[in-house]
Amino acid sequence: MQLTKKQRKALQFRGKLEKPEKDDRPEKPAVEKKPSKKSKKDTTTDSPAPPAEKKKFVRKTNNAGNAVRFIVFVGNLPFKSTVEEVREFMKAANPTSVRLMTDKDTGKSRGFAFAEFGTAIDLKHALNFHHQWLGKKKINVELTAGGGGNSTTRKDKLDKRRKDLDKEREKERKTKRRKVDEEA
Repeated sequence: MQLTKKQRKALQFRGKLEKPEKDDRPEKPAVEKKPSKKSKKDTTTDSPAPPAEKKKFVRKTNNAGNAVRFIVFVGNLPFKSTVEEVREFMKAANPTSVRLMTDKDTGKSRGFAFAEFGTAIDLKHALNFHHQWLGKKKINVELTAGGGGNSTTRKDKLDKRRKDLDKEREKERKTKRRKVDEEA
């Protein structure tokens, strides 16, 4: 009797069956991989930087060896906004890519995007666009913790980053007030 893959794994786990050598396994015929399906809920429009503006950089890694990504959430965008408009608006921060979330059925903007930057300095410049006007709407630019989900670890990480950012913004406001008071 031929065991299924699932049955073999269960027996191997229980220790009743030894793991087969790689050479003993029958070769699988080559099958073309189909592109993964996008979520029914969202589709994204990813726009890489134009070739003339692209800069080559080495991805930084953290202590765990994972690539460090510099991504911000851009919210409260006008629904008629496009990737090019968002990229042009954030031109001073030099985004490497902008992903505008769109409705799958209509293709219209859902009012938010994610912008990725090559360096932490560029990310810091992008955060200065917080509460700036794009069209007739005041946009929000916030840090992201990467990925989705509602785990407590992720929420705690986001809360800490937001508090640090709020403190930094408050310091900047105070220094601006002092300069204005000194000039007056």
